[in-house]
Amino acid sequence: MRLTELAVEDFDAVIGTNLRGVRLLARAEIRAMTVSGRRGSIVNTLSFVAGAATAGTSAYAASKAGLNALEVGPRGIRVNNVAPGVIRTPMSAGLSDDLYEAPLSAFRNGPISAWRGGPLKCAGVCV
Repeated sequence: MRLTELAVEDFDAVIGTNLRGVRLLARAEIRAMTVSGRRGSIVNTLSFVAGAATAGTSAYAASKAGLNALEVGPRGIRVNNVAPGVIRTPMSAGLSDDLYEAPLSAFRNGPISAWRGGPLKCAGVCV
């Protein structure tokens, strides 16, 4: 839904889930890792729209872009963000083939073209 038509409550719900929720989980993970003396990595899933919202994705794009601002500091813990292209999931199931292909056309010869596929294809870079 376009930003001018999106209710503030709906915008807040998207930000609350995709940004605030991830931030709260990361905070708990960082605290547990710090107490245990463990080092490691926290992996978040962004979206290619985090860099440039497409029509009707402003809240979602803002929530995903905000994940780039999460930081840990010098504790031996990294925050890594994976930003795949269009992935076939239940969330994208309603997209027509034209809409599914349109974002990829701008990246046809670039790295995003390699991300066409499903969630398992993306998962390999996270482990």
